[in-house]
Amino acid sequence: MRPNLFILGAARCGTSSLHAILGQHPEIHTSKFKEPTFFVGHGQIVKSPIAYFKLFDSPKRYRMDSSVSYFFCPETAPVLRDVFPDARFIVSMRNPKARAYAMYRHMRYAELEDIPDFAEALEAEAYRATSKEFMWTAHFAVPSYLYCRSTLFDELLARYFSLFDRRQFYILTLAELTKDPVETIARILRFLDLDPAPAQHFDYSIRGSSKLSYEPYDAKSDQIMSSQFEGLTQRTDELVGRSLDWSV
Repeated sequence: MRPNLFILGAARCGTSSLHAILGQHPEIHTSKFKEPTFFVGHGQIVKSPIAYFKLFDSPKRYRMDSSVSYFFCPETAPVLRDVFPDARFIVSMRNPKARAYAMYRHMRYAELEDIPDFAEALEAEAYRATSKEFMWTAHFAVPSYLYCRSTLFDELLARYFSLFDRRQFYILTLAELTKDPVETIARILRFLDLDPAPAQHFDYSIRGSSKLSYEPYDAKSDQIMSSQFEGLTQRTDELVGRSLDWSV
């Protein structure tokens, strides 16, 4: 009744698809709730320890928790290290600007974000990141409103790499999953020491993507993100040890 596989995130980077696709393998059990978010300080979906661990009552080899909040909540990584030191982790990322904007649009659609202008929301990050008032009045976990800060993949990965052996992580991007889903999933299964053959018959339908159309972000938003994300993909590539596909 203990999870031993985590999809850490990042949010809006194909984690819903990964959760649904990997859950089709006969040796992977997925929790009833994709994101129980038990190991965060604010914004938990499942709050009872008994209820949380019951989600993973399965004889399968892997029991997977796909709570993307674990990736960018700073208090989570040390707790996971102490409770699940031998767990394995899957981290999916995407083009930083696309990810930040997709997260903002998701929060707006869910009626969790009150600021109707993306650039204004980006400018509010400094206040939101440090304000105790915002922490207690926000509709959801504060990191979800930090669209640039929660996209600083190199810093988020470095936090986990400082606590776990890097061999416990499989890193991919949404572009890799989108362009060649079968081979990408087969690589993940080999990373988990599982038979990749069943992947040929999985349902690869995209999950969690927005069906709504919306206007591209404006020049001011682009300028803010360019400043915040300067050199980010290169630093992340160096940290991971390979050139990732950031095209999506």
